[in-house]
Amino acid sequence: MQIHAMGDRNPFSNFEPTAGYERPLHLILAEDDPDFARALMRRFSGSQSARYRVLCLPDLDAVLARLEVRRPDAIILDLSLLDSRGLSTLAHACSVARLVPILVLTANADPALADLALRAGVHDYLIKSVHDFASIERALLAAIRRSNRSRHVGEAKRGGQTSGLHRTTPHSSAHR
Repeated sequence: MQIHAMGDRNPFSNFEPTAGYERPLHLILAEDDPDFARALMRRFSGSQSARYRVLCLPDLDAVLARLEVRRPDAIILDLSLLDSRGLSTLAHACSVARLVPILVLTANADPALADLALRAGVHDYLIKSVHDFASIERALLAAIRRSNRSRHVGEAKRGGQTSGLHRTTPHSSAHR
């Protein structure tokens, strides 16, 4: 299981995560706590490993609307947003952003919820902390690399065609 408490020693800490990223990585940070969002965005702007363009959105409706316009490189998703909570947040995000790696970054350290999230298709489940940004960044960049590899394999099998975002269930503003 890939549940990490921030601060756990990672055996891959010497791993160089950003080789091959020449353009800024576009992220959606789905976070309704403005203080946490600002702190995390400061960490992204000061990163020495990669360049990021981070769009912070406080509710799921805004995230889903943005996904209709542009596919980001990854989504960092809090499970408690202004208009959605828990697995409902995850289910809606995963149904729309099927080709986008999603990392859950939440205060909820429940192993059962983490297991359900990972089974639903998120790339990682992290417990909130801005103090261990290196772990967040490592997990994020690893998820983007895994997603890019699997997308390239899928494109090769389809003869180079890409399929973009898919909405599998209708979205309404009632996420609860």
